[in-house]
Amino acid sequence: MKMKKVFLIYLVLTLISCVIKTSQAQSNSTNKDSLSYRKRGVIDSLNDKLAKKPYVYVSPYYFRVYNSDKEYIAFQLGKRKRNKLFLYIKVFSHNVCIRNGKVIEFIFEDGSVQSFQKNKYPINCEGVIVIRLKRKQRKILTSGKIKSFMVFTFQKDYTFHITEEDAQSIQSDIHLLKNYKF
Repeated sequence: MKMKKVFLIYLVLTLISCVIKTSQAQSNSTNKDSLSYRKRGVIDSLNDKLAKKPYVYVSPYYFRVYNSDKEYIAFQLGKRKRNKLFLYIKVFSHNVCIRNGKVIEFIFEDGSVQSFQKNKYPINCEGVIVIRLKRKQRKILTSGKIKSFMVFTFQKDYTFHITEEDAQSIQSDIHLLKNYKF
């Protein structure tokens, strides 16, 4: 009888601690469209090669599609030798075919819109976009605060909203990669 009481008390305390932890985690999460914590201001290079050339990258951002619970993307910035920054986007959804023309569109807080046309990755149904960021595009992304962006596919257009903190982190990552020498 005494063993049952001890076990019951242990079980109740465990359940209470789980409830408290989940409520704290929910109250601490500020962005419902962001999936996980990411390392800030850290460049990763694990001797990775992309098309037999070395590159470095920052931790990816994970965003949830606006008005959807099941569709996400990975948004990552990287750099190859000779100051070639690139943007890598992977849409995690079943059979997403990327368009050839206008691929991504950034919307800024002042209402301006910037479209990126050239996908370096060939037309694919894997949801992969790779865009080389030229100097003009880098200046545009770092000068204004990004409010949201859209990814255009054949099936539908995906909209992603960005918090002010994530927008500042993207801008600082672009500056960090731009100044990194390897």
